[in-house]
Amino acid sequence: MKNSVHSTLVSVKDIIGSKAVFNIPRYQRLYVWTHEQVNMLLTDFFQACKEDRNLFYLGSVLIVKKSDDEDCYDLIDGQQRFTTLWLLSLILGGELSEFTSLGKQSRLRFSIREEVKAYFEASLNNKTITPAMDENIEYGSLARIVEAKIQIQGFIEKKFAADSDALVISETLYVTESS
Repeated sequence: MKNSVHSTLVSVKDIIGSKAVFNIPRYQRLYVWTHEQVNMLLTDFFQACKEDRNLFYLGSVLIVKKSDDEDCYDLIDGQQRFTTLWLLSLILGGELSEFTSLGKQSRLRFSIREEVKAYFEASLNNKTITPAMDENIEYGSLARIVEAKIQIQGFIEKKFAADSDALVISETLYVTESS
């Protein structure tokens, strides 16, 4: 079977209208974005919204369709950006809630990081953080994710507090899909 790679522009709206879920495979690194990287993405995003751009290039995301599930894709590259976008969508809510979840399940899944999976599900369903998650937040794999979520909340409060309707999501992801 010959493998092929093709590129497609995919908007957040396209993802919302699909049944697609995205899996972070076991070989992917933990979420490691720092304050600086999250701030750069948020600043670029805010500037695009302020300028009322129809297109916002978020960066490439490389996905591979999982053979055992037609609607599930492994995120091969772009996991940090995609996770940050997921957190931003979670915080903004509204129509973007359908980007973060499909029904009651998160669209973003983690193959082997149970504590991250549990944290995302708790965040998605506004549930309380368990002591086991709390330990991982302080010392383990969740620390940067929680820091990013807090940073995004602060950024949104600061930039959009005056006019919450000013934020229009029209960005487009550039997705490279390998089959």
